[in-house]
Amino acid sequence: MIKSNKIYSLKKQVIYLFSGKAFSLFIQLLMPLVLVRLINKEAYGVYLQFLFIGQFLATILVFTIPSSLYFFFPNSGKKLNQLISQTYFSIFLIAIIFIPLYYFFGFQFSVFFEEGIFGKFYVALGFFIFFITVSTLTEHLFVIEKRSDYVIYYNIIFSLTRILSLMGSFLIFKSIFAMMWALVIIRGLMSIFLFVYLRRNYSISPYFKHWNKSYLVSQVRYTLPLGMASIVNQIGKKIDRFILSVFFSSGDFAIYSIANYKVPIVNLLFPSVSNVIIPQIAKNREEGNIEEVKRLWHKMIVVLGNITIPTVIYFFLIARPLITFLFTDQYVDAVNVYRIFLLSMLILILRGTTIILSYGYTKFILYIQVFYMIFSIITGYFLIKSFGLYGGAFTFLLLSSLREIALIYKSKQILNLSFSGWMPWRKLGSVTFYSLIPAPAVIAILFLSFPDWSSLILTFTIYAGVLLYIYHKVKIIDIFTLLKKLKYRLEFGR
Repeated sequence: MIKSNKIYSLKKQVIYLFSGKAFSLFIQLLMPLVLVRLINKEAYGVYLQFLFIGQFLATILVFTIPSSLYFFFPNSGKKLNQLISQTYFSIFLIAIIFIPLYYFFGFQFSVFFEEGIFGKFYVALGFFIFFITVSTLTEHLFVIEKRSDYVIYYNIIFSLTRILSLMGSFLIFKSIFAMMWALVIIRGLMSIFLFVYLRRNYSISPYFKHWNKSYLVSQVRYTLPLGMASIVNQIGKKIDRFILSVFFSSGDFAIYSIANYKVPIVNLLFPSVSNVIIPQIAKNREEGNIEEVKRLWHKMIVVLGNITIPTVIYFFLIARPLITFLFTDQYVDAVNVYRIFLLSMLILILRGTTIILSYGYTKFILYIQVFYMIFSIITGYFLIKSFGLYGGAFTFLLLSSLREIALIYKSKQILNLSFSGWMPWRKLGSVTFYSLIPAPAVIAILFLSFPDWSSLILTFTIYAGVLLYIYHKVKIIDIFTLLKKLKYRLEFGR
């Protein structure tokens, strides 16, 4: 059994989780910044397609089984060891079954690449998918254990090891295929670490005949519709890239992938907050404390809105100098596509699945995702074939917005909320207004045609400075308190 660990507040858990992911992302972003300057768009596109297919299939295979821990872990009690065992070995069994399926059918993915390319990394991709699937439980486990500080250490070690291995393999072998094998080795080591951690702390065992069968069935019933929903959701979300790979070149795939970065730091904030909040909402739901459930949900939305809304507005304005500065002028075609993707982040702050997952209404998510997948395939095929990259981005924006609206409407029904109490309308409206105030100054600077790096520095300084001042005045944040905390941490660090 795992030893008791320090209990962190919700705020600290989110900060730790977000900080770990943010550091990991910062390290990982160095790789594309280097690669776009070393190799051409076509080669970089092939590398991105390898990552895309590997991560896509691993997500399908995992079947959202780790996510069920957020629902079962808080009330597992004496069944904790069985819960962790049946979760891990279910994922491991799926990964084992995948091996022969990939051996016989894996070459079907060659349709997305130029002739002869796929065969060079066919085996590496198979191992990559297997190890991602097996190791995917690690970070989820640290979160539900409330060992949010472990997330930082885990992400730092993983990110540094990954970038050093990738850079080393490329510098030595001058090949993106060597980098693919480096990723395989890293994921393999992560899988070994997870198994050792689970054996030491939970004494996991594959002997299911000793398990409580009804408890296993209850997890399967919870996970089955959620997993099916995840599959159709992944197909719906990623079908645009598959269609692009068929009709367009690897270079176009590279441009589209860069445009789809949106704002990576803020993207990480969404799951970081919701993964911490869902167990708390589930606990209050169990106790019948509906008002606290609503308060936590609205608090999450407001926190995400305070960060996301101004971020989207700012990055929408500075998209061109940002893309050309980070990825060079050869990716300038990604600018307007990037802006379309940015807009999709605004609806995501409402986190429509939070209440539904906390209340166990996973079948509804499945139904929504099925419709989303069907319309994504139909709409994406025609729009992408006709309008290329813009068609793919617009398909994503339109359908993801419609899906989120359906999810939050279901949440309104579950909590029996009136329209006025459905969302923190006033706070979200106020944040939008505050975020638009410094926008004219940013536009004026962009019209002065400064070099990209100086435009980014000037616009960020003015936008962030004005916004922080407004946030301080309206008491969204207290700058003096933040400075005192920063000073204390710096002094304590000495």
